[in-house]
Amino acid sequence: MKKGIYYLIHGGIILITASLFCLQRGIFAAEDAKTVFRLLSDAFSVPAVVYIGFSLLSLAASKGTYDMLRFAFGSVFCRFIPGIDRTRYESFYNYREEMQKKERSWSPKLLFCGLYALALSVLFLTFYYLD
Repeated sequence: MKKGIYYLIHGGIILITASLFCLQRGIFAAEDAKTVFRLLSDAFSVPAVVYIGFSLLSLAASKGTYDMLRFAFGSVFCRFIPGIDRTRYESFYNYREEMQKKERSWSPKLLFCGLYALALSVLFLTFYYLD
């Protein structure tokens, strides 16, 4: 049941985003079906790109791609914030070893939601070309 609620929430976010996009573009003022299908295709492609992009960034983060940036910014900003342990990691190698010991997982749920929105966008695009 928890998994279904997750997909319902993100499906609702996709629908709200697409609805706001359609309202902003004036879908109710469209004269023909071809314009409506074009607007719907554009509206669902926007959240699709956002969801797929965030899921791929999450995948890259789970593999340790941003560890060097995190270590660099952490070592710079710890100089300015009092009370932070500056000698926690001797080098990037020690930091990397500790990060690899932690279990980092990637959940493809965002990717599935983005692919679903992309499928809707492609569906409306085919209706656009068939009309």
